[in-house]
Amino acid sequence: MVRNYGIAVVFITILTIFLAESGVVQANPNALFMARFLDILVGSLIGALGGWILYNEQIHYLAKNQIRRAKSRLDRRTENSQ
Repeated sequence: MVRNYGIAVVFITILTIFLAESGVVQANPNALFMARFLDILVGSLIGALGGWILYNEQIHYLAKNQIRRAKSRLDRRTENSQ
């Protein structure tokens, strides 16, 4: 399990949530599995998008340029107001 933890955690997460809610909810187990699967899928997609944004070099470059421009404009405004 240590070698393939990323794959194993997918199954562990689903089963853990199902077991935690099995005593509380007396609903259709297939509906519960499907709802949890969609929750995990949406969360994974959001996490993947966040990781892509954090590690994309082009986005870093554009953000640094935008911060430099904003800082220089702010510096000019403070110099002109004094």
